[in-house]
Amino acid sequence: MSGVTLDITPRKPSEIPPDDAIISAAKSLISDSLSWKLGKVYQNGLVQTAHTVLPDGSSWHSRVSRHSLPFDRFWSVLGHEWMPAKKAFNDEAIHEIHKVTLVKTLSPTASIWTILYGFPPPMSPRVFTILQVTHLDASTPRTGWVVHLPIDLTDPADEALLSYEGRGIKGRYACVEMITELPDGRTEWRLVTSSTPAGLIPKALAEKTLPARIALPYRT
Repeated sequence: MSGVTLDITPRKPSEIPPDDAIISAAKSLISDSLSWKLGKVYQNGLVQTAHTVLPDGSSWHSRVSRHSLPFDRFWSVLGHEWMPAKKAFNDEAIHEIHKVTLVKTLSPTASIWTILYGFPPPMSPRVFTILQVTHLDASTPRTGWVVHLPIDLTDPADEALLSYEGRGIKGRYACVEMITELPDGRTEWRLVTSSTPAGLIPKALAEKTLPARIALPYRT
């Protein structure tokens, strides 16, 4: 392991590990997910989900699917336009994301974003502020990685960044997405995630609905 733990504990910007350590931890987590307990299948057999509880008590869910979309096209969205693409899909299908804001670009492969979710009353809005790290491995088979980790902007040193956050209860999530170029030209998409909406939403309810949510057919 890289010494970096991928979980929903938020980090301050000053505590962000190097990209290579984050990607190393992401690869280990994806490898571990291959042995998780299989769950439901969605989208007419396209998406297989799975679940596990890690030794620290955290609950993680995964999905895997294979697509006819070429790797280059898939990566152009996942590696370069993922946040705008999520907002566009939301506007078309689920209508929960009110705003996606780029808080700070840290490097060509690392950035901080904040996402404001809105729900019908009496539920309060949710704010998720995350670090996004991307990595492309051009060796055969080509793989692309996107990692999201929760970020805490409440330190006085980050006051200017905090102003980008919307108002709402602060949720947290961690996520690793991996795409692999298959020999037949298709692309395999794997995702693992752990999250909490915080507030008064029961954890059991959030856990129950998560597999179906991560199985949604995002358009690329």
